[in-house]
Amino acid sequence: MKSFSHSLRLRFGGLCYQNVLTAMRYYIKRPSEDTRFFLFFNVNRFFLGSAPGLVPGQLGKYFSPDLRGDIYDFDLATMPVIDPGHLEEFYYEYLDLILPYRTGGLELGSEGTYEKFGLYVHEKDVVIDAGANMGLFTAYALNRGAGEVHAFEPVEENFEILKKTIAVNLLGERVVPVKKALSQAKETASISAKGTSSSLVMMKEGDALEEIQTIALDEYVEEQGLERVDFIKADIEGAERLLLQGAMKTLGKFKPALAICTYHLPDDREVLTELILKANPAYEIHYTTHKLYAR
Repeated sequence: MKSFSHSLRLRFGGLCYQNVLTAMRYYIKRPSEDTRFFLFFNVNRFFLGSAPGLVPGQLGKYFSPDLRGDIYDFDLATMPVIDPGHLEEFYYEYLDLILPYRTGGLELGSEGTYEKFGLYVHEKDVVIDAGANMGLFTAYALNRGAGEVHAFEPVEENFEILKKTIAVNLLGERVVPVKKALSQAKETASISAKGTSSSLVMMKEGDALEEIQTIALDEYVEEQGLERVDFIKADIEGAERLLLQGAMKTLGKFKPALAICTYHLPDDREVLTELILKANPAYEIHYTTHKLYAR
């Protein structure tokens, strides 16, 4: 009985349940197709343990292939139709990136938008997308007016989807896809190949490993002859500190805006803050539950 009671408390006190309550509040206060999708998504996650296979209502058109049959058209960005096994991670990306734009800043995702506290992708910006994954942020940034995006994605399966995303958005020379991971040095490394959760530093016994190439951002900037870096987005599963260790010159010289995930390792916030201020003490840093924003 105690075990059942404990399980019940965990079930109704956990993050999934809290997300359902948050989604219900959003939908009651601001009923729309977007908040309905957020509610539908989290109810499915709580009761079924997975993301919905179908999207309800008018918003469902965004997750239906267009007449060409090979893309999802989200107005702001276009994505190639992907394998159903990737849908859940795709929904999270959509909630974090596209819905805040569609709803005028309402954050419905689990991690939150990359634009906050006065940090925005501006016209002609040179953007570094560390952990580009399927390319949704890359497409988003370029459709917001960025001049160019250097999109780093080391995992083969994700990189192939990234290239398709570049193609269907007709982004051409404005994006440079880089099949490497940003780290503190140029070397060969092993990464756990787990879709969006692939990591250089958080590997478990039994994980499938993929051999990849890494490079320091400072070295990449020099090799490419970049005259500026304006915005760095990073979601690289605990390797954010390695990225910063290899980007000290870039932060000191260009002081790019930073939107970096801080939830992968327990001391992320403290370690990343220390590295940023060591590289450039002029940074002003703000925090949310899952990210830091520096400018």
